[in-house]
Amino acid sequence: MSHRGAKLMTKHAGSRAAGARLDPHAATPAPPARERAGGGRHLNGQGGGTDTGTHALPDVGTVFDLSGTVALAGMGSFELTGWVRGVGFAARGRAIGRVALADTHGTIALDLLGPLQPGFSPLPAVFTYTASEGTGPYRRLAAAGTAHFAFSPETGAFSVQFA
Repeated sequence: MSHRGAKLMTKHAGSRAAGARLDPHAATPAPPARERAGGGRHLNGQGGGTDTGTHALPDVGTVFDLSGTVALAGMGSFELTGWVRGVGFAARGRAIGRVALADTHGTIALDLLGPLQPGFSPLPAVFTYTASEGTGPYRRLAAAGTAHFAFSPETGAFSVQFA
């Protein structure tokens, strides 16, 4: 799918408010201001896809590249691309990630943040998400909630449910 909003999401980094970049190889960032403040609508839906590759970086955690589709209630079907990264060599940290949901109208970028975990923990099943950017009709979307992931290392598949 090709549209102008696709540039919101590069393979491993995307722009955020104030021009900062969310990089899976960087230290775990603080939760975004909108997440700390709460608010916004919840995206409701589910989908899945494939883990198109994993690579382990002991200092910053394992990175999982994601590609798939998701259907959101009242919004339709979206292509999902992005990544999640586990906690690496740290006493405690948070898994993080970023996914882009794209349809023919625009793109929604979601920042993902896991709970505090000990170093080298497996990816958590639940992340909080905050819509950090959007294009087209999603440009001013204020959304926050939870994303429930299930990963299958044997098959390279994942499923996700947004609530």
